[in-house]
Amino acid sequence: MKRLDREASKLSANTIMKHKAIANKVDKFAPGAELADVNLMWLMDLEAWLIEQGNSKNTIATAMSALKSTVRQAVNFDLLPKDPFAKY
Repeated sequence: MKRLDREASKLSANTIMKHKAIANKVDKFAPGAELADVNLMWLMDLEAWLIEQGNSKNTIATAMSALKSTVRQAVNFDLLPKDPFAKY
């Protein structure tokens, strides 16, 4: 959510809404999760959980895309050592 606060003026309302939706889903999946928790297995578990929750393939793809954007930015800022989406 810090990213959204920082970049709100650059993002469209729909983009902000998508990122907030995935943030809410992640919080339900793993309350208190931090960027450092995100790895390939975590992503796969999140995807499985989203399927179990009845999300459609398009909803899951949109959610993972929004998360991927945030994770890639974290890698670019050296907040994560590597991109867990590289093998996803």
